[in-house]
Amino acid sequence: MLGLGLPFAVIASTTLKRGALMSALCCACALVGFFLARLLGRHVSDTLRVLLVSLGAVCAVGGIVQSGVFSRVLIDGLGAYVPLAAANMILVSIAVDRQEQPFSAALRGVCFSCIGFTLAMCLLSVIRELLSLHTIWDRPVQFSAVPISGAALPCFGFILLGFFAAFGRTLGRAHLRILIRRTLRAKREEKEEGIG
Repeated sequence: MLGLGLPFAVIASTTLKRGALMSALCCACALVGFFLARLLGRHVSDTLRVLLVSLGAVCAVGGIVQSGVFSRVLIDGLGAYVPLAAANMILVSIAVDRQEQPFSAALRGVCFSCIGFTLAMCLLSVIRELLSLHTIWDRPVQFSAVPISGAALPCFGFILLGFFAAFGRTLGRAHLRILIRRTLRAKREEKEEGIG
């Protein structure tokens, strides 16, 4: 939710290729930041740790761009949003805020955050690319509806995120109702067994 609320995420999700690249970049930054924060531990102040983790994420992005493997696609497709993938406080907080947890639990949490972000970004990107260009990963798809060029605009991305958030809340409420029913049923059965 927090990651997808960022403007750079909405801008980058106009096609699946761009969304996947931005997701990979953000995940790389989060993992580099996590390991760097773990190495620093509590030996430095919180402010210095955040600055060093941010610097490490920026260096990771610089290394990815300079490697030349994705540089052309990254620069052409994402432009100024490439450095923003590293210089955002949500990724830094994902890496830094897990210092109290055991290493395996913290790493698992970071990985699940990255996976969730990637899945949501890819779903958002597929919907927007399909509606606006009738393609997926730049390959034409037979789609009966008329292309909606407005689906590539940032406002459409934010509206779509609003629907995602509402759907997520609905699922959360449904899950809570199921848990409450199970708890009430278990208490009723315990009470009946006690009476019997």
